[in-house]
Amino acid sequence: MSLRVRPHDLLRIDVTQMRKVLVSEHPDCSDAMEYCLRRAPWLVVRRALNKEGLIPVGVRGVERSQRFAAWFDPQGIAEILPPEALRTSSGTRDQPALMALQELERRWSGLLHAWGPTGSVGFELASGMATVTATSDLDLVLRARDRLSERELSGLAKDCSELACATDVQIETPHGSVALQEFHNTPSKLLLRTCSGPVLVCDPWQPPALWEMPA
Repeated sequence: MSLRVRPHDLLRIDVTQMRKVLVSEHPDCSDAMEYCLRRAPWLVVRRALNKEGLIPVGVRGVERSQRFAAWFDPQGIAEILPPEALRTSSGTRDQPALMALQELERRWSGLLHAWGPTGSVGFELASGMATVTATSDLDLVLRARDRLSERELSGLAKDCSELACATDVQIETPHGSVALQEFHNTPSKLLLRTCSGPVLVCDPWQPPALWEMPA
């Protein structure tokens, strides 16, 4: 099965096939993972290299501290939902993060770059499980194949700063992901998250050299 999945994509799985297609990095957590997936049969694609044809995924547990790393056979995928497919599904609950997503959809309706929610907001909108709380951040991914200008970056950051909850925007370039906020704090030295690990770069739109790995 040839499928293209990217970090933050949500994968709905057939739970009846779970033991055949899901390989946990921590076998002692297998029962806990199965319990979580029977409640909400969704996996989140992790940022890591594929291993022997298996996709790196995470299982979201009942508690915030419960996050299980695993590997998944793509044969078991029933549906793929990228974050950008969820951005207009603001849900029905009056939580700050969900309301903030509605506000950004209004402000960014003309944005040329694909974007959408990740984290607890994305998971709730995909699964229907109430995972967003009153203190949840709004986590977003914005896909920018082409370089964003300083004016564009400033506008995005300003919009996020005016929302009713904390917002974390990860900008996906062709080479990895960088936090929007870092462009304002340390624009000359950015942490680029790649499938091979994090690396410090000057320009996240250029192929990363092994310039400096963070400590």
